Amino acid sequence: MTHKEFCARNEEITTIKLDLQLKEKTITELLDRLSQKDQEIGKLTDELRFAQITIEDLKNDIEKLREVDVQVEEKKEEVSNSIEETIPANIPEVTLGTESVTLEK
Repeated sequence: MTHKEFCARNEEITTIKLDLQLKEKTITELLDRLSQKDQEIGKLTDELRFAQITIEDLKNDIEKLREVDVQVEEKKEEVSNSIEETIPANIPEVTLGTESVTLEK
């Protein structure tokens, strides 16, 4: 191998090394970005799970409120019926008139 061939090979090896370093840097940057995206996905997944739990809790709360609303309406009807039963139906209506009063000096 001549000195010229040796220098050419050395230059070729240096170029390959630089190319490999650049590719390594690119791969490292891509892995870092992938790791960041993976962390973001993890956070979003946690938020999604929390939102699903919140939605289920709200659905349960709504169902409980509906049940309470039905119970309140039933009680109102019971009270209304009870009041109607306690008021005699044959009492004549009384209208109170107003009298005008004048003050004398």
